[in-house]
Amino acid sequence: MGAKILDDALQVNKTIKELHLSNNYITEGGMKEISEVLMVDTTLLEVNLYGNKPRTKGAKYISDMLKINLTLPELDVSPKDIIAEYAKYIAKALWLNRALRKLDYNEIGSKHAVYIERHL
Repeated sequence: MGAKILDDALQVNKTIKELHLSNNYITEGGMKEISEVLMVDTTLLEVNLYGNKPRTKGAKYISDMLKINLTLPELDVSPKDIIAEYAKYIAKALWLNRALRKLDYNEIGSKHAVYIERHL
């Protein structure tokens, strides 16, 4: 429901360049909806999903979005609860997405950051 409202708003208002959804307790289901919206949006320049709880499935949805949306230059995907699979999914998407110029993944720790840094 929330993502539908977001999608409708982004379809109408093409002047929005930044979308900040940090610390909104967005879980796997919400991340799926947001990722679907972002797959087709080409006007956003920055998306901040910091501090949410996407878990493994949510990370896959973000990864899938990054493989399709090749226009988004800045993304913050720092989750509240990091797991190795999260970092692996994001890292795999970076092989295909060369448009991303800034990726923020704070608080995931060096153990998990290695997966992402190998793909930069």
